[in-house]
Amino acid sequence: MVDTLGLTIFLIGIALVVLELTQPGYFIGVVGTVGVIVGLIQMGYPGFLLSWWSPPVSAVVALAASLASIQFYKKFAPPARAPETLSSDALVGHAGRVVVRVEPDNMHGKVKVGGIVWSAEAEKDPIDVGADVTVTRVEGVHLIVKKGLPQPPEVVVPALGGIG
Repeated sequence: MVDTLGLTIFLIGIALVVLELTQPGYFIGVVGTVGVIVGLIQMGYPGFLLSWWSPPVSAVVALAASLASIQFYKKFAPPARAPETLSSDALVGHAGRVVVRVEPDNMHGKVKVGGIVWSAEAEKDPIDVGADVTVTRVEGVHLIVKKGLPQPPEVVVPALGGIG
């Protein structure tokens, strides 16, 4: 005869482990692992949950499952790289592309600069979608742009005197 309490705990444990595998990161797999093992012990030794050694065995299983889960996540789910921060002031001089028509004195326009979409307005004339632009200045959290790509800085080569 199967112990129904043990079977119930076992099945709940299996469900939690499956849930952790489908939605990782919540450590419910640890609780599920404890449930699976404690449920198996209860089915094999009815009365286990009422014995004095049930809490220490459950604690050891929980500790082992926790350590195994941490090692699993270190190996298979490395931490994401640090988020990049970007100040809007640092965008002056950068190239972008219009994604929503940009007009002067109108912040409804949008440009994509460095993979991020910003609110923008045109410096002078309206600029259509798809046009390349250069950020000329920043006002608050929106960009002021002009049509065209940024010009590379002019390189001045000093004249060599006294040769020849």
